[in-house]
Amino acid sequence: MPATRDNLLAHPAYLMLGPHGLAEGRTHVAEEEGSLVGFATWAQAGRVFELEDLFVDPGWMRRGIATALVECIADAVAARVRSDWK
Repeated sequence: MPATRDNLLAHPAYLMLGPHGLAEGRTHVAEEEGSLVGFATWAQAGRVFELEDLFVDPGWMRRGIATALVECIADAVAARVRSDWK
C-alpha cells in the first residue's frame, strides 16, 4: 500500500471529488467533526455494479469509516436493483 499512498501524495488531483457522482447519487461521503474524511462512489455498466472509488483520510483510518461507506453503497445499489425489478 505504500506505493499507492506515495502515488496519491505525488498526484493529489486524483483525490478530487468530482461533481458527477454526487449529482447522480452515486457518491457517498463521510464527515467527522465538520470535515470530509472519506468518500465512496459506485458505477454501473449494464447489469454490473462496482465500487469505483473508496477513500478514507489516513488520519481517520481504522475507525470503521470505509466499512460504513461500503455498506452505504451496498444498500444504495440493492435499492436500485429492487426498483429496477419492479
